[in-house]
Amino acid sequence: MPSISIFNVVRLFTFIAFLGLWGNIGHCVATVQKAGLVQTDEAKARATAIRDAFSSAYQDYMQLAYPADEILPVSKGSQNTRNGCLVDALSTLFVMDLKDTFNDAVQKTLKIDFTTSQTPDPVSVFESVIRYVGGIVSAYELSGSENQALLDQARVLSDKLVYAWKDQQQQLPNSFIWFHNNTAATSIVSLAAAGSLIIEFDRLSLYTKDPKYRNVAERSMKFLMNTTGVFPGLPALRYRVSDNSIQQDRVTWGVPLELSSYYEYLLKYAMLITNKDTSYLKSWRKAVRSSIKYLITSSTSQNMTYLADYSASEGGKRYLFSHLACFSVCPKISTGGNWMMGAKVLNDHEILRYGTLLVDSCMKSYTSTKSGLGPEIFNFFGPNGETTGEGKPSSQDVEFYKANGFYISNPKYVLRPEVIESAFYGWRITGEKRYQDFVWGAFQALQASCKAPKSYSAIDDVNSPRPKLLDNCESFL
Repeated sequence: MPSISIFNVVRLFTFIAFLGLWGNIGHCVATVQKAGLVQTDEAKARATAIRDAFSSAYQDYMQLAYPADEILPVSKGSQNTRNGCLVDALSTLFVMDLKDTFNDAVQKTLKIDFTTSQTPDPVSVFESVIRYVGGIVSAYELSGSENQALLDQARVLSDKLVYAWKDQQQQLPNSFIWFHNNTAATSIVSLAAAGSLIIEFDRLSLYTKDPKYRNVAERSMKFLMNTTGVFPGLPALRYRVSDNSIQQDRVTWGVPLELSSYYEYLLKYAMLITNKDTSYLKSWRKAVRSSIKYLITSSTSQNMTYLADYSASEGGKRYLFSHLACFSVCPKISTGGNWMMGAKVLNDHEILRYGTLLVDSCMKSYTSTKSGLGPEIFNFFGPNGETTGEGKPSSQDVEFYKANGFYISNPKYVLRPEVIESAFYGWRITGEKRYQDFVWGAFQALQASCKAPKSYSAIDDVNSPRPKLLDNCESFL
C-alpha cells in the first residue's frame, strides 16, 4: 500500500501559509480571521515563486519516484515508506490551482489497491487515516463532492483500518494491523494514534452515510476525554489497548516526535461540528488551562516561552520542545497556532497571549540558526540548571543557550511544515506582516540549504552554514 502523508488538513494550511492566501472555508472558522486581510502585490509574487517550487518538486517525484511513496532527492531513487506523496499532494495541487495535475493525481489515486500492503511491515492506522483517508476525502470535498470513486477508495481502505478495534467493547485502537489477516500487530497505542482519527472518519461517515467509521473514532475520543489524566484534561502518552491502562505517563505536546495531535483534533472537530457536541471544545479548553498551570515554562535566558513535558516516572518536568510541538501550538499547526485559533473561538485573551508567545518561540528556533531553519528538538535549562536528555550540554550549547534562550539537541531539519503553519495562523488572526515575512525567509532558507539535485532534501544540521543533504524527502514537504 502506498503511503499517506501527514495531517492533510494541516498540510493544506501549510501551503496556504506559504502562499499567503485564505478563502472562506465555512462559517465556523470565518470569525477567526482578522477582517480586511488582503493579498498584496508582494504576497502575490511570493506565492508565484512558491507555487513554482512546489510544482517543480512534484514533477521530480512523478518522473523519478512514482508509484513509490517518496523520492530520494540526492541519489534520484525512490522508496516505499507508506508516506505516499501522490495522495498527500492532492489538496495542495487543488489549492494551488494546478487542476490538470490534480485531475491526473486523482486518476492515479483511484488505481491504488488499498486491500494489500506493498511492504512486509504492519500498517499504521494513524498514518493511514491522516494521510490517505484524509487526503482522499479532502480531494473529494475540495473538488465539489461529486467524485464517488474517491469515496469508494477511502471506504475500501477504512474498511481495513477499522479492524484496529476488534469489537464494539474495545475503546482504544491497536496502532498497527496486519493487512493480510486483519489482525492487530501491537498492543500499545499513543495518545496521538488513538486521538487523531475523528475528523477523517467523521467526514467519511457523513458522505457514505455509514456511521461505523465515526463510531469507532468517537469511542476512542470519549475514553481519552473522560479518563483520569496525568493532569486534568491531559491524558498520558501511551496506553495498553487490552485494559486501557497507562503504559507511559508522560504528558507532552510533541516530544518524543509523536506529537499529540489529539489536542489539535479536539479543537478542529469542535469547530467542524459546531454545537452538536460541546464536550470536545470543553475538553480542549480544559487541556490548555491545565497546560498553562503545569507545563508553560520560560527559559532562564532570553525569557523564551515553551511547553515543557512532564513525567513522574522520569523525574518530573522535562525541559525541551520540538518542531512537532510547534505543530500543536496551532491546531495541527503549532501548539502556538492551535492555541491562537482556539483562543479566538473562545474569545479567551489569556490563551491568545500564550499562543502568541509560543509561536514567537517556534519562529525564533528558525531565526537563531545559521541556516535559518529550525531543529527537530531543542532544549532548555531548568531553574536550577537541570537538563533533559542524554549527555551533558557542551560549552557551545551553553553559549548558544545564553544568546538564544535554547540549545539544539537534534539539529536535523526534515522538511516539516509545523512552524510555517503556526506563522500562518499568527498572520491570519492578527494581520501582522511579520508572520508573512518570517515565512518568506523560511522559504528562502529552504531554497538555500535543502535544494537537492531533484526536489528537496532533509539536512543534518540547521546550525551549519553548509549542512549536508540526507537524501530524504517525506511527503509533508
